[in-house]
Amino acid sequence: MINVSREFKEAMKTRTDFTETATITFSDGQTLSLTQHDFTLSGNGITDGAGSSSFPLGAVVEKAIHMELMNADDHLSSYSFQGAVIRLQLHFALESRTESIDYGTYTVVTPETYGSTVQIEAVDELYKADVAFSTRYSFPAALGDIVREACTTLGVTLATPTFPHDDFEVQQKPEDLTYREFFAMAAMIAGGYARMNYAGQLEIKAFDFSLFEQGDGLNGGIFDANSPYASGDTADGGRFAPWDTGYQADAGTFAGMEGSHVFYNFSTLTVETDDVVITGVQCEDADGNVLLSGKEGYVLSIENNLLVGQEQAALDIIGQAVIGARFRPFSGSHIAYPLAEFGDPGYLIDRKGNVYQTILTDIDFSFFGMTELSCAADSPLRNSSTYTSNLTKAVVAARKNTQKQISAYDLEVQRFASMAANSMGLYETREEQPDGSIIYYLHNKPTIAESTNIWKRTADVFAVSSDGGKTWRGMDANGNVLATVLSVIGVKAEWIETANLIVNHLQSFGPFYSLDSKNGRLDLYHGDYRRMSLALYYLTGDDFNYDNTFGNVQIWKGKVDQNGTLLDDNARYSFITAESMMIGKKKDKTYLFQVSDTGDVEIAGTIHGKNGVWIDQSNGMWSFCVYNGETYNAVQEVAELSGQKRYILRGMVNGTFYLGSATYRWNTVFCGSVDQSSDRKLKTDIAPIDKATEFLMDLEPVQYRMKDGGKRIHYGFIAQDVAKAAAGHAMGDLSMYKAAVINGENEAYYDPNVPDEQLSWGLDYSQIIAPLVQVVQEQQKRLDALENRLASLEKQMGKEV
Repeated sequence: MINVSREFKEAMKTRTDFTETATITFSDGQTLSLTQHDFTLSGNGITDGAGSSSFPLGAVVEKAIHMELMNADDHLSSYSFQGAVIRLQLHFALESRTESIDYGTYTVVTPETYGSTVQIEAVDELYKADVAFSTRYSFPAALGDIVREACTTLGVTLATPTFPHDDFEVQQKPEDLTYREFFAMAAMIAGGYARMNYAGQLEIKAFDFSLFEQGDGLNGGIFDANSPYASGDTADGGRFAPWDTGYQADAGTFAGMEGSHVFYNFSTLTVETDDVVITGVQCEDADGNVLLSGKEGYVLSIENNLLVGQEQAALDIIGQAVIGARFRPFSGSHIAYPLAEFGDPGYLIDRKGNVYQTILTDIDFSFFGMTELSCAADSPLRNSSTYTSNLTKAVVAARKNTQKQISAYDLEVQRFASMAANSMGLYETREEQPDGSIIYYLHNKPTIAESTNIWKRTADVFAVSSDGGKTWRGMDANGNVLATVLSVIGVKAEWIETANLIVNHLQSFGPFYSLDSKNGRLDLYHGDYRRMSLALYYLTGDDFNYDNTFGNVQIWKGKVDQNGTLLDDNARYSFITAESMMIGKKKDKTYLFQVSDTGDVEIAGTIHGKNGVWIDQSNGMWSFCVYNGETYNAVQEVAELSGQKRYILRGMVNGTFYLGSATYRWNTVFCGSVDQSSDRKLKTDIAPIDKATEFLMDLEPVQYRMKDGGKRIHYGFIAQDVAKAAAGHAMGDLSMYKAAVINGENEAYYDPNVPDEQLSWGLDYSQIIAPLVQVVQEQQKRLDALENRLASLEKQMGKEV
């Protein structure tokens, strides 16, 4: 609820002649001040709500303003409102002064509409959250730490550096979501919602039902028209007597209800027939099992990626915040009411005098008109048990422009300067003590009782409160400071005691250190590069628990995220744990080398030995060579790693590799069979063999012994003679013989200019089979013809005889 003076609230009962002013700062630095005469009578207001038909647990509430400016003389056409920042204020003239409400700043993210008037839409700082979420934290990580880092990344001040359940441990890094969605999930765990306050700071707050829990609550009673009330002067724990203001029900007349809303002055009002009473919260785990905290009845069904791994524990803490809450859904048009905010509790009085407790989920305030109010929640009669709460999505896209990243300190300086330039004045109260000394109070409303921001100066402390004096922060006479967030350039200290320490300088991408004392983890970064991660141990209760995610040293070279996932193919890392040592490369985080405590060695790369074996792995294949310290001397061997492992030795590309060479031969090959490719589809220029008989008749079969093969006799041909015979019959370049030069890398190639003494010859004996078959076929045909001729001659001779 927006805090105003009692005089403001009393004056609202009889009139609502509010006026507005605004200051616009354009993206080029120009400023424009608007008075009430620059606005049209309609089309100016503020929307503050979740925009959901269901109870908005985990909503991210973005406020938007609507402005319509007079432009009959076209004086605004020279301005470009895109990206402009607007500070909007409401003013209300009281008897002796004018009281103002500062509605904060808004950014224009959609183009304006020109004409005789200019229509402008602008939103609060939450538009910055409509970008992809990222974090450099290692997981598991505390929810509060991730939220604080997110705010620093976006350039947003967090007004609630601590919030309910901010110590919740998120087990896995959330993926594929925006910062807006992340804030929604965090707010859901807190049992509430996320929003920007009017100071431009992000708040993560739990829904506050405490107003209804004072006594039995003010719910279900009525105001009748008789005096005194014929139906009595109580309403389920609330009491109205004495009720000396007549048939009125506003925040100024309920005893003890000074800080709450009482809505009664509606032009139209629709109230659900039954209260909503939340009985439970449920979600599904990774296996699809439905988990429930509470009991069946009116159950909130939620989805939240941050709960993975501990869904039941999360449901229980969320349930603590909302189970048992009772409120009445409604919607209506109320006379202009500028004090309502999303999530405010209040009382609702219908035309029959019935009183209901409710929670505001949508407010649409107009300066000259009605205020639309509602509490959105599915009717318990419409669906007897369950409804689904969806995360509120962005209603506008963030402007896509590159912005300078600033440090948290610079951000706070900017925010502080803005507040100093635009804040309202203060009232002073002097409280004289019996000894003549004076305690000074400075406060934002005419009296201390109705103020929220109070500065107090005494002999011992200089303190400030933002909640009307319930809690204080400040400095005492001994130099001790009690603060929420300390933003400074430097700190010099003899000792610093803290649970977590983060050193960050985003603007220059300097060193980044993160120390988590709870898990004993230290991460060292440089810009987006994690250099080292050290986790020693973690404790659960009285037990010492060891896990290989802790007790390890991680060293990085290359761009990685907070989980150690490699972000580029050149990144490298080394892990040393009690169980293994690993060295890795590439984005898929595959270990290239690993030694386990069982003695197993896994190798996925290349091994170079000073004197030994050279091994290379590529595309699931292994290659081996023997290294003598200078050169790699050996036949290349290729072994398949996948499938049935049928191919122990094979070529990597079909038909392009050799088994041995002209100078590096296999001595003896033992095999069951040898198959050669003979597919018609693989051949061209198919024709009968010409001059096969002549070619074979010119070959000279010989016997011989190999110079380096022992004393055994071999039968065969001389490759040079085969080539000579083929050339003599103009048979072309036959593949059955090969002549090649061997280079320094033991690779063979043909050079026609090299003399025979420098060539190494080979012969493919299988290629002689085809000419032999043709000669046999020709001889068989001749034999058949001769036999036929002989038979004919014998027949003729027999007749003659």
